[in-house]
Amino acid sequence: LEDSSKCVIGDLFEEMAMLEWAGIGIGEEETFRLMHSIWRHAAVSGAKMLWFWGRIYCTKSDYWILEGELPSNEENDLPWEVEQWGQGVNKKVYWVTDNILEDWVQLPDTHPEHIKAARQIKHIMTGCLNAPLNTNPPFPGKERHYLRAQIARISHNVTIAPAGLYGESQDENNKELVI
Repeated sequence: LEDSSKCVIGDLFEEMAMLEWAGIGIGEEETFRLMHSIWRHAAVSGAKMLWFWGRIYCTKSDYWILEGELPSNEENDLPWEVEQWGQGVNKKVYWVTDNILEDWVQLPDTHPEHIKAARQIKHIMTGCLNAPLNTNPPFPGKERHYLRAQIARISHNVTIAPAGLYGESQDENNKELVI
């Protein structure tokens, strides 16, 4: 589907029909509300592409998560060890809300220390982005950073690359994967 603001949006109704068939859907009314929330967010965010990433269940309120692409980013002042916006684990932008009738909040780019720490702890999220994490070992951030690190970990682990999609470049000096 394409919104009037030139944002490409995934077909949520078709995706939810498949999930309903598998017994894990969210229902027609909730799908309708979610789709309208995505359309509204597409109009205000300036995103080029948006699709529903998923829902994470928390203790107080659940996180609804959108994945998308923005045309450009003004922030380029990340430390050298952090993958820059639009590359690697920060290639996509993620927005989250605990109520699909409310506005969406953009999650920060993820840092290597957040991903490393997220791998070492188990934490049940509260649904409050600014909640501190009291964990052992300590987590270097708030729940928003932990959520973003977990999204990066999940997205990386479910990426599928069919056999033959990638090949090596023919340049002897630069061994890269090419499509």
